[in-house]
Amino acid sequence: MHSEETLRTLVGRIYDAAVDPTLWPEAMRGISGMMGAAASVAYYANKDLTEIPLLVQHGVDDAALREFGEHYLSIDPRVDYIARNPRDVVCDYMHHSESEMDRSEYYDWLTNSYNLKYYIGGAIPGIDGLKGYCSVNRTQKQGHADAADMRLFAILKQHLVRSMQIRLKTRWVELGRESALDALDQLRQGVIFVDRDHCIVWMNRFARRLVAASDGLRTVDRRLRAQAPTDSSALSAALKGAIQARSSVVSIPGGAVSVRRSTGHSPLLLLVTPAPQNDAHIEMRATAALVFVSDPETAAGQPTQNLRRFYGLTEREAHLAIALAQGKSVADYADENERSFDKHGPLAPKADPIEDRQQTSNGHCAAGVVGSDC
Repeated sequence: MHSEETLRTLVGRIYDAAVDPTLWPEAMRGISGMMGAAASVAYYANKDLTEIPLLVQHGVDDAALREFGEHYLSIDPRVDYIARNPRDVVCDYMHHSESEMDRSEYYDWLTNSYNLKYYIGGAIPGIDGLKGYCSVNRTQKQGHADAADMRLFAILKQHLVRSMQIRLKTRWVELGRESALDALDQLRQGVIFVDRDHCIVWMNRFARRLVAASDGLRTVDRRLRAQAPTDSSALSAALKGAIQARSSVVSIPGGAVSVRRSTGHSPLLLLVTPAPQNDAHIEMRATAALVFVSDPETAAGQPTQNLRRFYGLTEREAHLAIALAQGKSVADYADENERSFDKHGPLAPKADPIEDRQQTSNGHCAAGVVGSDC
Protein backbone atom coordinates (compact mmCIF):
# COMPACT_ATOMS: atom_id res chain seq x y z
CA MET A 1 0.00 0.00 0.00
CA HIS A 2 1.43 3.34 -1.04
CA SER A 3 1.57 6.23 1.40
CA GLU A 4 -0.35 9.44 0.87
CA GLU A 5 2.93 11.32 0.56
CA THR A 6 4.14 9.00 -2.21
CA LEU A 7 0.87 9.46 -4.08
CA ARG A 8 1.02 13.23 -3.65
CA THR A 9 4.57 13.31 -5.03
CA LEU A 10 3.58 11.31 -8.11
CA VAL A 11 0.56 13.51 -8.78
CA GLY A 12 2.85 16.54 -8.60
CA ARG A 13 5.12 14.96 -11.22
CA ILE A 14 2.14 14.32 -13.47
CA TYR A 15 1.15 18.00 -13.39
CA ASP A 16 4.75 19.16 -13.79
CA ALA A 17 4.85 17.21 -17.06
CA ALA A 18 1.96 19.30 -18.43
CA VAL A 19 4.26 22.34 -18.30
CA ASP A 20 7.53 20.59 -19.14
CA PRO A 21 6.96 17.65 -21.55
CA THR A 22 10.48 16.34 -20.94
CA LEU A 23 9.16 15.14 -17.56
CA TRP A 24 6.55 12.80 -19.05
CA PRO A 25 8.81 9.69 -19.09
CA GLU A 26 9.49 10.12 -15.37
CA ALA A 27 5.81 10.65 -14.59
CA MET A 28 4.72 7.62 -16.61
CA ARG A 29 7.47 5.50 -15.06
CA GLY A 30 6.10 6.53 -11.68
CA ILE A 31 2.59 5.48 -12.68
CA SER A 32 3.86 2.08 -13.84
CA GLY A 33 5.78 1.60 -10.63
CA MET A 34 2.94 2.58 -8.35
CA MET A 35 0.53 0.30 -10.25
CA GLY A 36 2.92 -2.67 -10.23
CA ALA A 37 2.98 -2.64 -14.03
CA ALA A 38 5.64 -3.09 -16.68
CA ALA A 39 4.30 -0.38 -18.99
CA SER A 40 1.91 2.55 -19.15
CA VAL A 41 0.56 4.56 -22.06
CA ALA A 42 -1.83 7.44 -22.65
CA TYR A 43 -2.69 9.33 -25.80
CA TYR A 44 -5.02 11.63 -27.67
CA ALA A 45 -5.54 10.59 -31.29
CA ASN A 46 -7.96 10.55 -34.19
CA LYS A 47 -10.22 7.54 -34.68
CA ASP A 48 -7.77 5.31 -36.59
CA LEU A 49 -4.62 6.46 -34.75
CA THR A 50 -3.08 7.95 -37.90
CA GLU A 51 -2.70 11.26 -36.09
CA ILE A 52 -1.52 11.28 -32.48
CA PRO A 53 -0.94 14.88 -31.29
CA LEU A 54 -0.16 13.74 -27.74
CA LEU A 55 1.37 10.43 -26.68
CA VAL A 56 3.02 9.71 -23.33
CA GLN A 57 4.37 6.28 -22.46
CA HIS A 58 6.69 4.08 -20.46
CA GLY A 59 7.81 0.57 -21.32
CA VAL A 60 6.15 0.59 -24.76
CA ASP A 61 8.24 1.53 -27.78
CA ASP A 62 7.11 3.34 -30.91
CA ALA A 63 7.36 0.15 -33.01
CA ALA A 64 4.76 -1.57 -30.84
CA LEU A 65 2.41 1.38 -31.12
CA ARG A 66 2.79 1.49 -34.91
CA GLU A 67 2.14 -2.24 -35.15
CA PHE A 68 -0.89 -1.85 -32.91
CA GLY A 69 -2.31 0.99 -35.03
CA GLU A 70 -1.68 -0.77 -38.34
CA HIS A 71 -3.23 -4.12 -37.47
CA TYR A 72 -4.11 -4.99 -33.91
CA LEU A 73 -6.28 -1.96 -33.18
CA SER A 74 -9.00 -3.51 -35.34
CA ILE A 75 -9.00 -6.79 -33.37
CA ASP A 76 -8.32 -5.47 -29.87
CA PRO A 77 -11.26 -6.69 -27.73
CA ARG A 78 -10.55 -3.96 -25.20
CA VAL A 79 -11.40 -1.17 -27.65
CA ASP A 80 -15.01 -2.22 -28.14
CA TYR A 81 -15.57 -2.78 -24.44
CA ILE A 82 -14.12 0.62 -23.48
CA ALA A 83 -16.20 2.30 -26.20
CA ARG A 84 -19.32 0.82 -24.62
CA ASN A 85 -18.19 1.77 -21.11
CA PRO A 86 -16.40 5.10 -21.58
CA ARG A 87 -16.81 6.28 -17.99
CA ASP A 88 -15.45 3.18 -16.31
CA VAL A 89 -12.05 1.92 -15.26
CA VAL A 90 -11.87 -1.52 -16.86
CA CYS A 91 -9.71 -4.63 -16.86
CA ASP A 92 -9.44 -7.89 -18.80
CA TYR A 93 -11.75 -10.09 -16.75
CA MET A 94 -14.64 -7.71 -17.40
CA HIS A 95 -14.78 -8.87 -21.01
CA HIS A 96 -12.51 -11.95 -21.35
CA SER A 97 -11.77 -15.02 -19.31
CA GLU A 98 -8.31 -16.56 -19.18
CA SER A 99 -9.31 -19.24 -21.68
CA GLU A 100 -10.70 -16.63 -24.06
CA MET A 101 -7.48 -14.63 -23.77
CA ASP A 102 -5.47 -17.74 -24.59
CA ARG A 103 -7.43 -18.15 -27.85
CA SER A 104 -7.24 -14.47 -28.82
CA GLU A 105 -4.94 -13.36 -31.64
CA TYR A 106 -4.59 -9.98 -29.95
CA TYR A 107 -3.49 -11.39 -26.57
CA ASP A 108 -1.19 -13.82 -28.34
CA TRP A 109 0.56 -10.94 -30.08
CA LEU A 110 0.76 -8.87 -26.90
CA THR A 111 2.17 -11.70 -24.81
CA ASN A 112 4.61 -13.21 -27.30
CA SER A 113 5.91 -9.94 -28.74
CA TYR A 114 6.05 -7.73 -25.65
CA ASN A 115 5.58 -10.03 -22.64
CA LEU A 116 2.48 -8.08 -21.63
CA LYS A 117 -0.89 -9.61 -20.85
CA TYR A 118 -3.15 -7.80 -18.39
CA TYR A 119 -4.26 -4.20 -18.33
CA ILE A 120 -6.17 -1.62 -16.30
CA GLY A 121 -7.41 1.22 -18.45
CA GLY A 122 -10.14 3.44 -19.66
CA ALA A 123 -11.23 6.12 -22.07
CA ILE A 124 -10.17 9.75 -21.70
CA PRO A 125 -12.85 12.39 -22.38
CA GLY A 126 -12.62 13.57 -25.99
CA ILE A 127 -11.34 17.02 -26.82
CA ASP A 128 -11.65 18.92 -30.11
CA GLY A 129 -12.54 15.83 -32.13
CA LEU A 130 -9.83 13.65 -30.60
CA LYS A 131 -10.36 10.53 -28.52
CA GLY A 132 -8.23 9.55 -25.60
CA TYR A 133 -7.12 6.38 -23.85
CA CYS A 134 -4.87 5.47 -20.94
CA SER A 135 -3.78 2.19 -19.39
CA VAL A 136 -1.16 0.37 -17.40
CA ASN A 137 -0.03 -3.04 -18.65
CA ARG A 138 1.23 -5.99 -16.65
CA THR A 139 3.11 -9.15 -17.43
CA GLN A 140 1.53 -12.51 -16.64
CA LYS A 141 3.79 -12.75 -13.59
CA GLN A 142 2.65 -9.36 -12.29
CA GLY A 143 -0.89 -10.64 -12.46
CA HIS A 144 -4.41 -9.42 -13.05
CA ALA A 145 -5.86 -6.35 -11.33
CA ASP A 146 -7.76 -6.52 -8.07
CA ALA A 147 -10.25 -4.06 -6.57
CA ALA A 148 -7.54 -2.01 -4.83
CA ASP A 149 -5.65 -1.65 -8.12
CA MET A 150 -8.80 -0.40 -9.85
CA ARG A 151 -9.41 2.24 -7.16
CA LEU A 152 -5.80 3.47 -7.30
CA PHE A 153 -5.83 3.68 -11.09
CA ALA A 154 -9.06 5.70 -10.98
CA ILE A 155 -7.31 8.26 -8.75
CA LEU A 156 -4.24 8.48 -10.99
CA LYS A 157 -6.32 8.58 -14.14
CA GLN A 158 -8.23 11.72 -13.18
CA HIS A 159 -4.97 13.62 -12.63
CA LEU A 160 -3.39 12.19 -15.77
CA VAL A 161 -6.40 13.30 -17.83
CA ARG A 162 -6.29 16.85 -16.49
CA SER A 163 -2.56 17.10 -17.06
CA MET A 164 -2.84 15.81 -20.63
CA GLN A 165 -5.63 18.25 -21.43
CA ILE A 166 -3.53 21.11 -20.09
CA ARG A 167 -0.57 19.94 -22.17
CA LEU A 168 -2.63 19.57 -25.32
CA LYS A 169 -4.11 23.05 -24.98
CA THR A 170 -0.69 24.50 -24.22
CA ARG A 171 0.80 22.75 -27.24
CA TRP A 172 -1.87 24.20 -29.54
CA VAL A 173 -1.20 27.69 -28.18
CA GLU A 174 2.51 27.19 -28.79
CA LEU A 175 1.87 25.98 -32.34
CA GLY A 176 -0.44 28.91 -33.00
CA ARG A 177 2.13 31.31 -31.65
CA GLU A 178 4.89 29.78 -33.77
CA SER A 179 2.72 29.96 -36.89
CA ALA A 180 1.86 33.59 -36.24
CA LEU A 181 5.49 34.55 -35.63
CA ASP A 182 6.49 32.69 -38.81
CA ALA A 183 3.94 34.76 -40.71
CA LEU A 184 5.32 38.01 -39.24
CA ASP A 185 8.81 36.88 -40.24
CA GLN A 186 7.74 36.98 -43.91
CA LEU A 187 6.75 40.66 -43.83
CA ARG A 188 8.82 43.28 -45.62
CA GLN A 189 8.31 45.57 -42.69
CA GLY A 190 9.78 45.47 -39.19
CA VAL A 191 7.69 44.28 -36.26
CA ILE A 192 9.17 44.54 -32.75
CA PHE A 193 7.61 43.43 -29.45
CA VAL A 194 8.71 45.47 -26.42
CA ASP A 195 8.02 44.79 -22.74
CA ARG A 196 7.17 47.22 -19.92
CA ASP A 197 10.86 47.92 -19.31
CA HIS A 198 11.37 48.86 -22.98
CA CYS A 199 13.33 45.63 -23.53
CA ILE A 200 12.91 43.78 -26.82
CA VAL A 201 10.87 40.60 -26.49
CA TRP A 202 10.95 39.58 -30.15
CA MET A 203 11.80 40.99 -33.60
CA ASN A 204 10.84 39.66 -36.99
CA ARG A 205 13.45 38.98 -39.66
CA PHE A 206 13.11 42.39 -41.34
CA ALA A 207 13.66 44.21 -38.02
CA ARG A 208 16.62 42.01 -37.12
CA ARG A 209 18.31 42.89 -40.41
CA LEU A 210 17.76 46.62 -39.85
CA VAL A 211 19.20 46.47 -36.34
CA ALA A 212 22.16 44.33 -37.45
CA ALA A 213 22.98 46.92 -40.14
CA SER A 214 23.14 49.70 -37.48
CA ASP A 215 21.68 52.10 -40.00
CA GLY A 216 19.27 54.16 -37.94
CA LEU A 217 18.36 51.60 -35.29
CA ARG A 218 20.47 49.64 -32.81
CA THR A 219 20.10 47.84 -29.49
CA VAL A 220 21.65 48.82 -26.17
CA ASP A 221 21.15 46.44 -23.22
CA ARG A 222 18.29 44.75 -25.13
CA ARG A 223 16.56 48.10 -25.61
CA LEU A 224 15.75 49.63 -29.00
CA ARG A 225 17.63 52.85 -29.67
CA ALA A 226 18.01 55.25 -32.58
CA GLN A 227 21.47 56.36 -33.65
CA ALA A 228 20.62 60.06 -33.35
CA PRO A 229 20.12 61.11 -29.68
CA THR A 230 17.08 63.25 -30.49
CA ASP A 231 15.45 60.36 -32.36
CA SER A 232 16.21 58.04 -29.43
CA SER A 233 14.51 60.45 -27.04
CA ALA A 234 11.45 60.60 -29.30
CA LEU A 235 11.36 56.80 -29.53
CA SER A 236 11.65 56.37 -25.75
CA ALA A 237 8.85 58.89 -25.19
CA ALA A 238 6.62 57.08 -27.70
CA LEU A 239 7.28 53.73 -26.04
CA LYS A 240 6.57 55.17 -22.61
CA GLY A 241 3.28 56.61 -23.80
CA ALA A 242 2.26 53.38 -25.53
CA ILE A 243 2.98 51.31 -22.43
CA GLN A 244 1.19 53.70 -20.07
CA ALA A 245 -1.80 53.85 -22.41
CA ARG A 246 -2.60 50.23 -21.58
CA SER A 247 -3.70 51.36 -18.13
CA SER A 248 -4.43 55.06 -18.52
CA VAL A 249 -6.83 56.76 -20.90
CA VAL A 250 -5.06 60.12 -20.50
CA SER A 251 -1.69 58.93 -21.77
CA ILE A 252 -0.65 59.64 -25.35
CA PRO A 253 -0.71 56.12 -26.82
CA GLY A 254 2.64 55.93 -28.59
CA GLY A 255 3.04 57.85 -31.81
CA ALA A 256 5.00 58.22 -35.00
CA VAL A 257 8.79 58.58 -34.98
CA SER A 258 11.07 59.37 -37.89
CA VAL A 259 14.57 57.89 -37.46
CA ARG A 260 17.47 59.35 -39.43
CA ARG A 261 20.09 57.05 -40.96
CA SER A 262 23.88 57.41 -41.16
CA THR A 263 23.95 56.16 -44.77
CA GLY A 264 21.90 59.08 -46.00
CA HIS A 265 18.99 56.85 -47.02
CA SER A 266 15.45 57.99 -46.38
CA PRO A 267 14.58 58.00 -42.65
CA LEU A 268 12.94 54.92 -41.18
CA LEU A 269 9.31 55.45 -40.24
CA LEU A 270 8.33 53.97 -36.87
CA LEU A 271 4.80 53.60 -35.56
CA VAL A 272 4.68 52.84 -31.83
CA THR A 273 1.43 51.50 -30.39
CA PRO A 274 0.18 49.77 -27.25
CA ALA A 275 0.14 45.98 -27.56
CA PRO A 276 -3.33 44.43 -27.76
CA GLN A 277 -4.33 43.10 -24.34
CA ASN A 278 -6.64 40.40 -25.73
CA ASP A 279 -4.77 39.26 -28.81
CA ALA A 280 -6.33 36.20 -30.46
CA HIS A 281 -3.38 35.37 -32.71
CA ILE A 282 -0.24 35.59 -30.63
CA GLU A 283 0.44 34.89 -26.99
CA MET A 284 2.20 38.12 -25.98
CA ARG A 285 2.00 38.04 -22.20
CA ALA A 286 5.27 39.97 -21.77
CA THR A 287 4.64 42.41 -24.61
CA ALA A 288 3.47 45.92 -23.69
CA ALA A 289 4.12 47.84 -26.92
CA LEU A 290 4.55 47.17 -30.63
CA VAL A 291 6.87 48.99 -33.01
CA PHE A 292 6.18 48.83 -36.74
CA VAL A 293 9.18 49.88 -38.85
CA SER A 294 8.81 50.91 -42.48
CA ASP A 295 11.79 51.49 -44.76
CA PRO A 296 10.93 53.84 -47.63
CA GLU A 297 13.90 52.41 -49.53
CA THR A 298 12.05 49.12 -49.92
CA ALA A 299 8.81 48.37 -51.75
CA ALA A 300 7.16 47.17 -48.58
CA GLY A 301 4.15 49.39 -48.87
CA GLN A 302 2.08 50.66 -45.97
CA PRO A 303 1.41 48.24 -43.09
CA THR A 304 -2.34 48.66 -43.09
CA GLN A 305 -2.96 44.92 -42.86
CA ASN A 306 -0.94 44.65 -39.65
CA LEU A 307 -2.80 47.56 -38.03
CA ARG A 308 -6.13 46.08 -39.01
CA ARG A 309 -5.14 42.66 -37.70
CA PHE A 310 -3.74 43.83 -34.36
CA TYR A 311 -6.24 46.59 -33.59
CA GLY A 312 -9.38 45.80 -35.53
CA LEU A 313 -9.16 49.04 -37.54
CA THR A 314 -11.08 49.69 -40.70
CA GLU A 315 -9.12 50.16 -43.93
CA ARG A 316 -9.63 53.94 -43.72
CA GLU A 317 -8.51 54.13 -40.11
CA ALA A 318 -5.36 52.14 -40.90
CA HIS A 319 -4.51 54.43 -43.85
CA LEU A 320 -4.93 57.49 -41.64
CA ALA A 321 -2.67 55.98 -38.97
CA ILE A 322 0.04 55.38 -41.59
CA ALA A 323 -0.32 58.92 -42.91
CA LEU A 324 0.22 60.30 -39.41
CA ALA A 325 3.24 58.02 -38.98
CA GLN A 326 4.68 59.59 -42.13
CA GLY A 327 4.40 63.05 -40.57
CA LYS A 328 1.24 64.22 -42.29
CA SER A 329 -1.55 66.04 -40.52
CA VAL A 330 -5.19 65.03 -40.60
CA ALA A 331 -5.84 68.10 -42.75
CA ASP A 332 -3.18 67.00 -45.27
CA TYR A 333 -4.65 63.50 -45.33
CA ALA A 334 -8.16 64.85 -45.90
CA ASP A 335 -7.00 67.17 -48.69
CA GLU A 336 -5.12 64.39 -50.48
CA ASN A 337 -8.07 62.03 -50.29
CA GLU A 338 -10.43 64.71 -51.56
CA ARG A 339 -8.26 65.12 -54.62
CA SER A 340 -7.35 61.44 -55.10
CA PHE A 341 -10.55 59.52 -54.42
CA ASP A 342 -14.11 59.65 -55.60
CA LYS A 343 -16.55 60.30 -52.76
CA HIS A 344 -17.74 56.73 -53.06
CA GLY A 345 -14.19 55.31 -53.02
CA PRO A 346 -12.63 53.28 -50.21
CA LEU A 347 -11.04 56.33 -48.53
CA ALA A 348 -13.70 58.93 -49.26
CA PRO A 349 -13.28 61.57 -46.50
CA LYS A 350 -16.88 62.73 -46.67
CA ALA A 351 -18.09 59.31 -45.58
CA ASP A 352 -15.24 58.69 -43.12
CA PRO A 353 -16.26 58.69 -39.43
CA ILE A 354 -12.64 59.32 -38.39
CA GLU A 355 -13.03 63.08 -38.98
CA ASP A 356 -15.44 63.24 -36.08
CA ARG A 357 -13.74 60.60 -33.97
CA GLN A 358 -10.30 62.25 -34.05
CA GLN A 359 -11.70 65.28 -32.24
CA THR A 360 -12.49 63.14 -29.18
CA SER A 361 -10.38 61.29 -26.60
CA ASN A 362 -8.47 64.39 -25.38
CA GLY A 363 -7.64 65.40 -28.92
CA HIS A 364 -5.70 62.26 -29.77
CA CYS A 365 -5.54 61.32 -33.42
CA ALA A 366 -6.43 58.15 -35.32
CA ALA A 367 -8.98 56.84 -32.87
CA GLY A 368 -6.34 56.56 -30.16
CA VAL A 369 -3.99 54.39 -32.20
CA VAL A 370 -1.24 56.99 -32.55
CA GLY A 371 -0.55 60.09 -30.53
CA SER A 372 0.55 62.60 -33.12
CA ASP A 373 -0.27 66.29 -33.18
CA CYS A 374 -3.13 67.01 -35.57
